Amino acid sequence: MCFGPDGRRFFPDRCTSCFACVDACPAGALVQIGQTMGVDEVFQVIAADADYYRASGGGVTLSGGEPLLQPAFVQSLLERCREAGIDTAIESNLSVSYSILEPILPLLDRIFCDIKLLDDSRHRAATGVSNRLLLANLERLAGEAVPLVIRTPLIPGWTADDDNIRAIARWIAQHCPRADYELLNYNPFAKAKYEPIGQTYTLPDAQALPPETVRRFVAIARTEHSSSRGATA
Repeated sequence: MCFGPDGRRFFPDRCTSCFACVDACPAGALVQIGQTMGVDEVFQVIAADADYYRASGGGVTLSGGEPLLQPAFVQSLLERCREAGIDTAIESNLSVSYSILEPILPLLDRIFCDIKLLDDSRHRAATGVSNRLLLANLERLAGEAVPLVIRTPLIPGWTADDDNIRAIARWIAQHCPRADYELLNYNPFAKAKYEPIGQTYTLPDAQALPPETVRRFVAIARTEHSSSRGATA
């Protein structure tokens, strides 16, 4: 970050995350987002609401980013929650070795994951990676006791088409028949999070689908897998 006659300039490729610019900014326009915390610190935050979780039937969901990129932290935190009798869940893309998943399965009350696209070539084009590891992990998880909730975000122009939804629901019925399948309407609110981190939002004109369109997709999914429903993102 520097200031010159042409105004403020920012060079993200030179950022070392030292946050000295936050302290030095004369206008206080820069802020540090996020903080480094250990398992004990995170659990203190969780434990403060333990009575609410029990009264409401709620609990703790580990999300991200990808929480399983920090498997030791995740396992330790889940162990603390389990000892305290707090319901636990994780949201993961499951693109990790199954050996990372196995130790935490007894510590989870449910697992949430997305199948955005069933066709592998389309999945690669949209996400940059294959979906083969995800699907293989789901097949193995189908034989475990922990409940599975599989989701598809209905992204206009990408995932929200009849053939994709039908194919995913059919795959779930064949390979994970006990799993619930949820269709999530597209949520454009994430757009505001991109500019502060210097990223371009690639779907600037995309909007949430009309309720009747979501209902139509749910009806399509139910023709293949009866445990299909619409849900709020």
